[in-house]
Amino acid sequence: VNRCDKGFVLSCVSREGLALEFASQALRADLEVVSAAVAQDALALRFAAKPLRSNRDLVLSAVQHCGSALKFVALELRRDRQVVLAAVREDGLALEHAGRVLRGDIGVVMAALEQNGLALEHARTALRGERDIVLAAVKRKGCALEYAAEELRRDVEICCAACRNDQNSVHLIEDPEIERKARLSMLQDMRDQLRRDIDVEKSKAQEKKHARAKASETMLELMKQRAPRKDRKKSLTQQLQGPFTEERAAWVEKTAVGGQLYRMIENWREDNIDKIKIKGTLDLGDPWERRAEKRQPPPPEPDVQQAMAPQSGMVQQQRMVMSL
Repeated sequence: VNRCDKGFVLSCVSREGLALEFASQALRADLEVVSAAVAQDALALRFAAKPLRSNRDLVLSAVQHCGSALKFVALELRRDRQVVLAAVREDGLALEHAGRVLRGDIGVVMAALEQNGLALEHARTALRGERDIVLAAVKRKGCALEYAAEELRRDVEICCAACRNDQNSVHLIEDPEIERKARLSMLQDMRDQLRRDIDVEKSKAQEKKHARAKASETMLELMKQRAPRKDRKKSLTQQLQGPFTEERAAWVEKTAVGGQLYRMIENWREDNIDKIKIKGTLDLGDPWERRAEKRQPPPPEPDVQQAMAPQSGMVQQQRMVMSL
């Protein structure tokens, strides 16, 4: 009975769209119920009545959320360019379910390849022989080389582009000379990437170096001015803001983790700043010489032999008496 209750079915499909499968035939043909199910899960379109699978607005909303829902659409809408474009932009492999004519449409195929290069498998044979289309496919997905026309699988540029995207694509190359060139291209690409990474790391190190130098100069300037420690910390925090977020984080970590020892160093340096300037060094001896409390010497341990001496004497006297 509940399967025929529209309110009950609406509440179910609003939570789980695929529950439309268990609704009555009449409710599966109800636009409101099916729209609610498709809004929750686009694949619920497969359980809709055939007339609703031809509803263009309903189908468009479904394929925009899940391109693979195109397989459940009526045949006439699979030939609709706008519907197919919406589907392949969400899932390039939905090109498989497009009409035959649209699988040969360059605009539709290119839209599918931009989303997934493996959509080349479902393009018309004529387009798999187009150099620009195959090049776009292998740049997105190197293993799409498998679905290219035979003559394009011997194209050096296409093979190198495929291997740069996916190193495993080198096994799809049949010509040994082209394979060698593709491997060299991969190595060059790896070398260039490594150089770029090194340049990035060098620039980061340089920024950190500048940040440390700037912080040191600020600290020395504040020490000369004998600025209070709070003002010193505030000024350093302002200096380290902006691009030097890592240095600022390191500074905060240092002050937090250093804890009591760091504060002791700061206080000691403030108290001895005049001596430091005169002497020109921070080596003023050990300012925190610990004066260990004089420990009382432990009580001497009793001599075992002395403690046993009286007892051994008594034992000897007893033995003498027994012998008599």
